[in-house]
Amino acid sequence: MINDKLMGVVECRVQGDLSNVEIVQLKEYTTGQASDGFGEGFEHRPIKVSDGKIYVSLWNSDKNWSIMTQEELSNIQQMGGLQFG
Repeated sequence: MINDKLMGVVECRVQGDLSNVEIVQLKEYTTGQASDGFGEGFEHRPIKVSDGKIYVSLWNSDKNWSIMTQEELSNIQQMGGLQFG
């Protein structure tokens, strides 16, 4: 949870450093998986919580949806946090 928003985390294990182009490609691939791949299946499975069940989507077509590296997220948090609409 960040600013009362549920955040999803994708852990990618790579060897060495990725170039900027490779980071963009990884983000595009992960976005596709979140919208139509593993994310689509995930949102159709309920998660039991104390108040019942919730359904979580890892993707949203809203302009506020984004995917960022841990470093990018840390930089935003240091600059005053995230703003959600």
